[in-house]
Amino acid sequence: MDHELETSYDDSYFLLDNNVYHQELALVSIANAISTIRGGTDYKKKANNLLDLWKKEGFKDFYISDAFINKPTTTSIGYGISNKHVTIKNEEFNLIAISVRSGEYEAEWASNVTLGSEGNALGFDNASNEVKEGIYKYLIDHKISGRTKLWLNGFSRGAITANMTSAKILDDIVRDKFVEGVKTTSNDIYAYCFEPPAGALVSDEVARDTLYSCIHNVINMNDVVPMLAPYEWGFKHYGQDYYYPDRLTDIYFDASERYKIVSNYHFTKGAHDFMEYSIDNWKFFDPGQEYGDKFNLPRETLHPSLSRFFRSFIQELAKALQDRPTYASLVQNGLVEVFKAMNGLNPEIGDKIIDLSNIVDIFSTYTYVRNLILEVLQDNATGFYNDMRFLIYQIMGYNENNKEAISELVNSNMPLLVLFVQSFKTRKDLALQLFNRDNMLGIIIAHTMELCYTFLKSADTRFYGKKAIKLNDGNYKIIKISNPSSFTLYEHHLKKDIFTYKDKTMVSDTLCAEKLANGDINIYIPNNGTYSYTGEFASMALYNTSYKGIETAINEALPPSGDIN
Repeated sequence: MDHELETSYDDSYFLLDNNVYHQELALVSIANAISTIRGGTDYKKKANNLLDLWKKEGFKDFYISDAFINKPTTTSIGYGISNKHVTIKNEEFNLIAISVRSGEYEAEWASNVTLGSEGNALGFDNASNEVKEGIYKYLIDHKISGRTKLWLNGFSRGAITANMTSAKILDDIVRDKFVEGVKTTSNDIYAYCFEPPAGALVSDEVARDTLYSCIHNVINMNDVVPMLAPYEWGFKHYGQDYYYPDRLTDIYFDASERYKIVSNYHFTKGAHDFMEYSIDNWKFFDPGQEYGDKFNLPRETLHPSLSRFFRSFIQELAKALQDRPTYASLVQNGLVEVFKAMNGLNPEIGDKIIDLSNIVDIFSTYTYVRNLILEVLQDNATGFYNDMRFLIYQIMGYNENNKEAISELVNSNMPLLVLFVQSFKTRKDLALQLFNRDNMLGIIIAHTMELCYTFLKSADTRFYGKKAIKLNDGNYKIIKISNPSSFTLYEHHLKKDIFTYKDKTMVSDTLCAEKLANGDINIYIPNNGTYSYTGEFASMALYNTSYKGIETAINEALPPSGDIN
């Protein structure tokens, strides 16, 4: 057992079916991903923790890319490769481990927002090409031959790079373009990718093709990063997806289950650097009658969902930015310059690296934050731009020496700031939620390796047996009720009413629900429940909803009482 993360490694893991998700491989893979970011401030030592872990796991012949042990650039990608020869249960093979740097990559953030105007997301495409070629060179340089298995892992940027690298290797294998003399089939690729963004411009059918079933993506529904680049612009990641449980997707994910995760999180090394993570702490704000009535927005909520907020926000932002070519021509370069400046690569502004948590602190205590909210509500793009300009001045340390460079930086991002306001044109409620300080901190914590490890450990039967939480497919249902006067929803396994509506009041300890300005209510129910209902209403419809926010009608005219399975 690794003394920091309570994980284990065994060669026998790589005798398991690679097309099936295995908790053992998931936990040891996240440990490898986490080890890529714990190297201190000395770039030359950045890979030491990864190397130490690999040594414990019996690997040798270490290769660390130059970008891993030098100051990152806007286009670099850090990764490591090692190998071992395995003989187990009458099987013999080479095992190649590939871990992509998954944090502390500074200016590489610029590559994350570099989509380009066509094809795969340019930054992720280039990174995966570089890692793939690095793997092939490693196999040749180390004279690897015979049966060979590849184990790839990464988190966030590292995850999508590992994801697309794996897909490209699989494509090469089926086209007989893999490294000569190395006998690797699609059954020999083990890829575990945690919180991957989307970077492949392919259809849903291609992304989910059985060829890529050995690529396993583990996702927090309440994390915005896997929703980018936007699905609405055609971006995907390859392979099979598994989602942590949430109120939306698991009827049994009660208070005790959430407490288990929160408890594990705070005993995870590194988690003490963050505020308390609370799955139930997302704050909703009533947009008021003026905006609520005009756009029929939610006016009341029960257990508001961070996941649904993000899905709606990304959809609205993608519409405001219009399309990918517009983003590439008007927005992309300005964002790249921001990340360069934040990571000390703009000498005219300064070489200090700006910490994200400091930005949140500045933003949340900033004098103009109330004005920013009001300007968004009033579609005042000019006022929003001017106030954001002063905010950026403060974040970047505006002074006599750098004022011209910072002003140029702000001007290059004017299209983004103006279009950003337009993304809230109809969803004023989203603006109120986004600009809340506690909500901002929750957004950051939802995308941390420590939280990912916590969920994976909580889902591991080796630690919790039958009490382990269960991953799911990210789908759930919506009950849409028009003009209700009463409604009761009963869940058979829990043997109790889990939602009631009476005297214009929603009550539930379990479910996410919302009342719209016109009085209609939406109730979000997990697919693993068995329900009965009765009510008085004008109409009631049932929809299936995917993690990507795609709603598919199941029945648009349900009777006053019945069952839902």
